Amino acid sequence: MNQTNFAIEKHLHFIPGIIWIADENLVLKDIQGELLTAWNLEREKLIGKSIAEFTDEGAHGRNTFFHKKTLSTQEATYRTELFGSTYECKLRWEDESSTIICVATDISDRILLEEEISKKKKEVLASSTPIVPLWKDTIILPITGVLDQDKASHIMSSVTEDIHSRSDINYVIIDLSGVHTIDRTNISYIHDIQKIISFLGIETVISGLRPEIVQTLVNSDVRIPNVKTYQSVEQALSPLLRQHVEQTTL
Repeated sequence: MNQTNFAIEKHLHFIPGIIWIADENLVLKDIQGELLTAWNLEREKLIGKSIAEFTDEGAHGRNTFFHKKTLSTQEATYRTELFGSTYECKLRWEDESSTIICVATDISDRILLEEEISKKKKEVLASSTPIVPLWKDTIILPITGVLDQDKASHIMSSVTEDIHSRSDINYVIIDLSGVHTIDRTNISYIHDIQKIISFLGIETVISGLRPEIVQTLVNSDVRIPNVKTYQSVEQALSPLLRQHVEQTTL
């Protein structure tokens, strides 16, 4: 068994779709796998072609780039489009045979699943951070559950965009009563959310400050300047209610 066949045999049990072997000049030495039939390709006609010719993308394409990279890094993983599907390619340099081994897996179904999960996650985030209109110029932004990076990013993009689209909003009450835990990272997220809303020219106040939240604020190096804070939504609404009563009686 020559070195090329040895390399193929060594990796056969890892083949989920197709495997090819190229030398240091990026010329195909062998290619095997069930997808050859699906792609309507003949193995004998592919051997001797360059990676650029095989993938039909030219010498400066993505596949050629990562194969060249593997010559120096020993390993590489990337995604590419081949014959109408998306593949994850795992490359490894084999010293024993002086070749690059590529195992290509069709991940089209996985990508569809990832997109569906991402869509559902966005729907959950949207439902967990509703905007509660109070008066024409005042809304409550209740933050509940776990305030992680995904939820913070959603609030800083979609929710603040929604707030900005309501041109008559002057006050936003960020209510933390329903947040499970607060740490330094959470405080940083809250600060970023408050800062973005303030940049829109909207006054923000923060309610729902439990003792542990206050303690975290004191101990953290994150400062939220010029923001009024309250223990509850009711306390935050009190001065705003007085303003509305005064405005309506004028």
